[in-house]
Amino acid sequence: MTGTTMVLLEEAMGSPLVQPVSVLANRLHRPTLRAKSEAQPVEVLLGHRLVPDPPHASSERYSDGYEWKESPLTAVGPGWDIGKVARAVVTRWLSDIHELAQFPVVAVEQDLLPHCASLIEVLHSSIACGPDKGEVDDNELRDLAVRRFHQGVSLEGLLRSYRLWGRTVLHMLGPEAQSTPSNRMDAGLQMAEQIMRLVDHVSLVVTEAFRSEASGFASDRSLLRGDQLTWLLHGEGVLKGRATLGASALAQSLKGQHIVMVVRFQGLDELGTASPRGLVEDVRSCFESDARRVILGYRHSELVCVYPLADDRSDEGVRAIADRLAKRVKHSVVGMGRSHAGLAGVPLGYAEAAEASAIAIALKRFDQATSFRDVVLHHIARTSDYSGSLIADTVTPLREYDAVHEGDLVATLCTYFETKYNLARTGKLLHVHPNTVAYRLRRIQEITGLDPNNPDDLLLLSMGLKLGQLYAGTSDHRC
Repeated sequence: MTGTTMVLLEEAMGSPLVQPVSVLANRLHRPTLRAKSEAQPVEVLLGHRLVPDPPHASSERYSDGYEWKESPLTAVGPGWDIGKVARAVVTRWLSDIHELAQFPVVAVEQDLLPHCASLIEVLHSSIACGPDKGEVDDNELRDLAVRRFHQGVSLEGLLRSYRLWGRTVLHMLGPEAQSTPSNRMDAGLQMAEQIMRLVDHVSLVVTEAFRSEASGFASDRSLLRGDQLTWLLHGEGVLKGRATLGASALAQSLKGQHIVMVVRFQGLDELGTASPRGLVEDVRSCFESDARRVILGYRHSELVCVYPLADDRSDEGVRAIADRLAKRVKHSVVGMGRSHAGLAGVPLGYAEAAEASAIAIALKRFDQATSFRDVVLHHIARTSDYSGSLIADTVTPLREYDAVHEGDLVATLCTYFETKYNLARTGKLLHVHPNTVAYRLRRIQEITGLDPNNPDDLLLLSMGLKLGQLYAGTSDHRC
């Protein structure tokens, strides 16, 4: 394939493949996304890791200051290093498409990279085995289009991502086609044809699904727009156009006390990638007579519920609703903030509910709601700069002692907290005499230097155990 041919084909990949959608849809698909600062670097699929960008590092970077760190990958065919090509495409996406650049790292890990790699695998199959062997799953594409809509990606940005995918893949793999010993031009043109065929098909499928979701969203007033949700939860951004119409109504409905609940899914597999509108009726039904007063919004892998409280609604009643949510919505946890008042209280309630849900995931609390009040000590312990020292001074020596002596000091201490420091009840639960419990508490003091009878020391021991539960991924009170 000549250089001129490559340039012409790449320019062709940059031309629009689908006509613009209706004005209504275009107005609906631009919600603001979660700030990048909320995400923390995590391991990324395909054998790579995102790490903070060190000074003067030489590497491929994307726009949010992270870089790709190389690790060995298995190439699929000569020159077909799927991981390398997928990283290059995603780097281009994050550099050139503003809406994708706002994605948190976990969305890059669980969403962008796998989708990009799957398209490259389809392309490889179509070239190696024929077009009929390289068909993409249209249902997965439709789910992805729906997900992009609710992630705040515009249709223009979505379609551009596929054109960039085609151009980048052609640029990286085209030279491999040129080096084919025979029929170089035919091989290069075949690759370009398959790339354009795939991009054209994908673009048509996602456009149809995107427009359908946008149309349904326009008629469904039960979910907030993404920009409205961001404005409500963080006080960020400026509402424009139709988004301003509901702002005054939101402010009016939230003048009194309210509680924020966060229904958080473990990942895209658990969420199922279907339209979040399908969850709305299930969620609303948990609020019974107050169903239509609840304000709902969706982004990434969480559903946010802002619940204006009636004067006669008790704390127990709110907790019962949250527990119903936890049981009704499968593969999720429910975090609940404290009661706050007014628009200014919503970000506070959301921060508490989001933290409670994050801790609930760590503790695997999937059948009951987790209130911020329930885990405030977990929160303080895990956000402390001295959390490592706290574990080293409390849980670690006790576990080491138990391992060597086949003891039960950790279980005894956990049960002692559970029974509210009652020696008799602790002994009954552990099937030992209360004097045995007292002896074990003295051993705990000797080993850690912390006296379970001293309130300050007791608090340190409690926080150390809660940190141990978080790291162990358990909510077992007896550890």
